[in-house]
Amino acid sequence: STHSLAEITSATKAGADFVTFGPVFPTRSKAELGEPVGTDKLHEACDTAFIPVFALGGIHPDKLPELKNCGCEHFACIGALLNCANPEAAAQSFLSA
Repeated sequence: STHSLAEITSATKAGADFVTFGPVFPTRSKAELGEPVGTDKLHEACDTAFIPVFALGGIHPDKLPELKNCGCEHFACIGALLNCANPEAAAQSFLSA
């Protein structure tokens, strides 16, 4: 799990196959980390990393076009699936997006 470009570089040098990066958007589960990194930093991370970057933090189906515009092909989510009444329907909404 990374929160800066320097941490991505460090993880790569340590042999990581991929990194999560964020939080990209506001989320209660990552509030203790401070302000979200935002899509500009995500775009920079995806452009400069030599390994896959998974966006994390505040990821919902309506955010997927923004991730794609950043060159981000991967994401991870927690709250969008666990904090809802119907996780199966929530997962389907990601697949439909």
